[in-house]
Amino acid sequence: MTKAEHWNNSARWRRFIHYSHRIRGIYYYNRPPRSEAQLLSTIWEKNERNTLFPSLQLVQIQWTGAEADFLEHLLCPSIVEFRIADDSKDQNDALSSILSSLARTTQGLTTVHLDRSLHRSSQWIVDHLQPFRGLRDLSLFPPIRLKAFYTLTLATPNLVKLNLQLVHESIFSSPLFTLPYLTTLSVCCSGATVIDLFAYLQVPSLSKGTFSIFDDIPLAGRHRDYTTAIARALFPQVLRELTVTYDSHSLATAIAATGQAILVLPSVTIAQMLEPLAPASGGLNKFMLLLQRSLKVSADDRTFVNAAAGWRRLHTLYIHVHTWDKTGPIPSANVLALLAAALPRLQELTLPYLEPRIDKVGVPAWLGPPHSLQGLFVADGTLSAQPSNQKDIDSLVDAIDRLFPFLDLHFRAFTRHRDTLWTAVFQQIQKRRGGAPLPVFEDLTWEEFGFPG
Repeated sequence: MTKAEHWNNSARWRRFIHYSHRIRGIYYYNRPPRSEAQLLSTIWEKNERNTLFPSLQLVQIQWTGAEADFLEHLLCPSIVEFRIADDSKDQNDALSSILSSLARTTQGLTTVHLDRSLHRSSQWIVDHLQPFRGLRDLSLFPPIRLKAFYTLTLATPNLVKLNLQLVHESIFSSPLFTLPYLTTLSVCCSGATVIDLFAYLQVPSLSKGTFSIFDDIPLAGRHRDYTTAIARALFPQVLRELTVTYDSHSLATAIAATGQAILVLPSVTIAQMLEPLAPASGGLNKFMLLLQRSLKVSADDRTFVNAAAGWRRLHTLYIHVHTWDKTGPIPSANVLALLAAALPRLQELTLPYLEPRIDKVGVPAWLGPPHSLQGLFVADGTLSAQPSNQKDIDSLVDAIDRLFPFLDLHFRAFTRHRDTLWTAVFQQIQKRRGGAPLPVFEDLTWEEFGFPG
């Protein structure tokens, strides 16, 4: 194409200029050949070094490096959205050059997503983002320290969506600061960082919060402090969705490598995590709590009900527990009836393993009016691997089938396995209602898993 020199044909050049004004987005998912970069550079020179695509609004690339220098020929003042994703290392200079070029070209950026671009804490990237005071949507995968985050919020006060990783600082203090327009916040950090962050940050408009807490060594007794810190920043009149995840980087890696826990897992109760959140989340529509393999967890039936008492608007409740503490209480199937009575708007319910006990006398909610719940999933774990009593299964089938007549029995949060308690319960309900057997792990094909055959 370069040798053809079509730009020297006036008719073809006019046609190119005509259509170039219609380009709104440019996407590069692979590194282009050097010849393409040279071609763009040549056309740019032919255009008297004026932007080639004056109406361009979005630039999205999947890589950085020396090959990205030709992007400077594409940048123009109309760009409002810039996205870059790269899993290669040591490309700081290339990314720095691109961000510097953006700052010289446009001050109107409203969306910046920098994903997988850096692998260490980077104050310099915050410096490059400060000129873009109109930012409203920022996703920053490179981890930054709390002090750098504070600097960033002062430079970008109009943020509406924010997704970032934070690194803990042993000594951090600042004045109280507010992101008044922030509606969506996703933070990945340590528990200590959560406490420090929300000692100073206020988010009065937050409607959707996602907090992923990863500690190298989980600290027993601190989880209530973490959720208390989160609750301090929430405004119940506006919060609608909340997700909280606890895990341990190093411990999870060690377990995956050895197949066993090499440390004594701390025991916590779900109540320790839910009680501080309940007063701050009265307007919730969706709540998710994920407790991964770095904890041993216990709960009783009242734990869920006490928390749900303030969640009358809840549509979706998702609680995942990787490891129940066998020495502590384990909730029973009575939780289903108690939640049905407490949450009249609930549409989707996902719970960890429940003991197959039903008490229709002590829990009269089993005999209450039918509930409109549509999606129900109860996980089968190691505790349900024991042979199940058919009488228990029959009692569960009768009670659940009557209380939840509108269930979509194909709804699932995880894969079902044959010969486990709760899979058997849902299979029998499906059979009673005249449907085809529900698929289980052993019967699924690669295509049904989403992989090519």
